Amino acid sequence: MDNGHLRDLVAAGLSRVAEKIGFSVTQYRPENVMSPMGSVYAQTTAFFAADPELRSGVLSRPGTPYVYGAFETTDVVSGDIFSAENETWFVCTNDCLASCLSVTCNHTISLYSSATSSGSSTLLASGWPVAILMKSRGDHSKSGTPGAITPGAYVMYAPVLGELSLLPYMSVETEDGLIYTIDTVEVSRFGWRALLSMQQV
Repeated sequence: MDNGHLRDLVAAGLSRVAEKIGFSVTQYRPENVMSPMGSVYAQTTAFFAADPELRSGVLSRPGTPYVYGAFETTDVVSGDIFSAENETWFVCTNDCLASCLSVTCNHTISLYSSATSSGSSTLLASGWPVAILMKSRGDHSKSGTPGAITPGAYVMYAPVLGELSLLPYMSVETEDGLIYTIDTVEVSRFGWRALLSMQQV
């Protein structure tokens, strides 16, 4: 069996899964870094599960945002965003031979450049869905000295943000006003992963 025929069979199977047990979603293919979900790409049906075989009874592992998606459409590429009533996901990779590795998002962010000597920064991107998870809780000092408490560390999982590159010292602001500083970043075919620290006043 050639790979093309195998891909068609897998795609047809995933499409049937989404059609039978999935739910309605809106698909976006970001074109504007300031409004990645500003224009609807398609309306389709999808199903997400923690298990790559799409067994619905398998629970997600704590501390990981990864899930696996099946879609009624075969027009899915890395970086596509899907949203339902209360949840949003972005696709990390679609290898056509398995369910799509995706990230469950829990925040919408704006990205700012690192501050200049005058303290000002520039808005670089806005409205991007991401996952931000706590990596460590930090130290709990009782010295009473300002700044003695080490903040916790966080990991942000983000899709490719157009032509933008994430860099250390950039700022990330969530929809609820929390502000983080990017410490380190790495990029792969899955998107961006960045280690964050929360800005303390």
